[in-house]
Amino acid sequence: MASAVLSTEYPFSTGNYDFFPTARCVNKGAISWSWRAIADAASGIVFLGVLGWETWRIGGELLQLGAQMAVAGGGYLF
Repeated sequence: MASAVLSTEYPFSTGNYDFFPTARCVNKGAISWSWRAIADAASGIVFLGVLGWETWRIGGELLQLGAQMAVAGGGYLF
């Protein structure tokens, strides 16, 4: 893999890039979140938590029902 990277046909350009903008903001305040954004984020987290819990619960029920069906119908399979 390293030889493939080193033998590239087109080398990367080594131009002069300005990584730091010339106009810097001296007073960088903390990110202010509105109450609406906080409520939306909390609502989304709660929704995903409930969705995961219900998926886990229903999956367990389906697994239990599948096991009961296999035990009940196992005599006819063999």
